[in-house]
Amino acid sequence: MSDQLEKLPLHSLKSQIVVFEDIAYQNPYDFHKKHRHDYLEIILCEKGGGKQWVDFGEIDLKDYSCYIVLPKQVHLLKRNDTTKGQIVQFTYESISDNVLAGKLATISETILFENDQNLYLETERFIGFMKSIAVSKQQNYKSILAHQLNSFVCFLLNFSQTKDIASKGIHIEFMSLLEKNYKEWHTVSSYSNKLNIAENKLSLITKEHFGQTPLQLIHDRLLLEAKRMIFCETNSIKEIAYDLGFNYSTNFAQFIKKKTGFSAKQLLENSRNLN
Repeated sequence: MSDQLEKLPLHSLKSQIVVFEDIAYQNPYDFHKKHRHDYLEIILCEKGGGKQWVDFGEIDLKDYSCYIVLPKQVHLLKRNDTTKGQIVQFTYESISDNVLAGKLATISETILFENDQNLYLETERFIGFMKSIAVSKQQNYKSILAHQLNSFVCFLLNFSQTKDIASKGIHIEFMSLLEKNYKEWHTVSSYSNKLNIAENKLSLITKEHFGQTPLQLIHDRLLLEAKRMIFCETNSIKEIAYDLGFNYSTNFAQFIKKKTGFSAKQLLENSRNLN
């Protein structure tokens, strides 16, 4: 992970299996400022109002809606005083089913659903049942709660977009290589050579599993990290470009402009306006 991101506050969860809070609870840190968690956070809104930013993406908080923030994502929340809802927090380690935890980690969208009262009520009932188990302190309640958390994760996955990584294969190896080498390897050939596979074959595989070409996935990962680093405001654009493997800051500037429609400087200014 980039040194810039390491400088952002990383907040940890209490030792419970799962934590339930009102959306307006007395937060132990300043959620109005850029931060990260080492746990998952489900934000369920009955009444919306305000905005949140997740990895630089701006999202309105809407009525009868549900959002997920994954560990290590850069987050900032600005809710209105009239916003109503609740928050559920838990770690991957709290999920006893490793397959479920793995699928949850691949959710590709922060918005699980919006403006859907029926789904909201169903989610609220699910959370209410888990809360009743947590406060009951009945015999074996922790095991029961852990089991219900697995069911809750299954429920969330029903209406989330995930990347198919359940089975072993080239696509798994590619994504693993991408995560380790995206700063140095900007070309498809770097990955196809390492995987000992033709570029067109690799393209067919990634399209089948992710709906994108290898180059699109490489660029998406670079862009995500670039946005995170710009969001942190701890290094210059030139330093960020160098850290991400661009030999010239002009190449980086062109990349950002092409992918976002904004210059790197404009993204930086937008980031500064968030706090």
